[in-house]
Amino acid sequence: MARSSQVFIDNLVMSLWSHDIDEIVEAVRFWDLESTQLRPGTVSGQLCQIQMEGLQVLYTQVGCTIRTRGSAPPNTIAFGIAKNRVGRTVWQGHECHYDQLIVNTNREVDFKTPDDYEQFVLTVDKKLLFETADSVCRRNLAKELRQKSVVDADPIALDRLRKMLTSLFETNLGQGANLRVADMSEQLTGHLLAGLIEAIPAPDTAVHQKLRPFKRTRLAKRVEAYMLDHLDIPLSLQDLCEVAGTSERSLHYAFHDLFDMSPMAYLKAHRLNQVRRQLKTATPEANRVIDIAKQWGFNHMGHFSVDYKAMFGESPSLTLRRFTG
Repeated sequence: MARSSQVFIDNLVMSLWSHDIDEIVEAVRFWDLESTQLRPGTVSGQLCQIQMEGLQVLYTQVGCTIRTRGSAPPNTIAFGIAKNRVGRTVWQGHECHYDQLIVNTNREVDFKTPDDYEQFVLTVDKKLLFETADSVCRRNLAKELRQKSVVDADPIALDRLRKMLTSLFETNLGQGANLRVADMSEQLTGHLLAGLIEAIPAPDTAVHQKLRPFKRTRLAKRVEAYMLDHLDIPLSLQDLCEVAGTSERSLHYAFHDLFDMSPMAYLKAHRLNQVRRQLKTATPEANRVIDIAKQWGFNHMGHFSVDYKAMFGESPSLTLRRFTG
């Protein structure tokens, strides 16, 4: 079975379909990202990207729950727009909903998605965004967005923007696509930015809903940071509680708030992903699955193989052979 396919319409428009989450995130131009698969199941994902002057537009769809961390391009502000209503998304410690805009002004990416999540992302040059805002009498947009992670959008304007973005990708990446982005870049950019700004209510018209930052976000992130620094050594739930200075119950609540899973399940998912990444760059002649698994804290090969196959839909030995073939 083919694992991936990539199509370039021209040097500004690209579509990638893949079963490999690393391949998908590595294909995103100008971003520095790493995604970890958190739930079992074979990845089936798509990335489409259209590059214009001062504006990058992405469409992403991934069939399984993932956690993505990293950074956005410098001198930009990025906006995330859910395309479908599925599950629960968590952005920088806030629960996000379908009629909200995700806003990235500090470049930090910290995002957990549910299964079968579809999203548009508009990454805009700051100067271009605020110049466009000035032209439509939104001169205070920079101030309005300052330190914002989530914005309660105008639902009608946001839906128009979704339809506009859906049409853009269908036109440029659908069968028989014949519209070249380069021929209409300036017009498209202006049209999309106007729609984006319209979806952000002005302060005098906005109906503010109280954001829902999770009370235990700091606790979960502190323990997560310790986990990621010690993936290669045995860790028990008691070890993590001692690091955090908290009870097992509080730690469970914190991880379920942020990641919808227990601390130990989250730790195992990260370790399995690290094994997979190393297997993909190893060679069967020089490396053994058992040695790589032990490097990431797996000492019982029977349990490891079962967990690995459940997570990724193939045996670790097949991953080793397939990516070196």
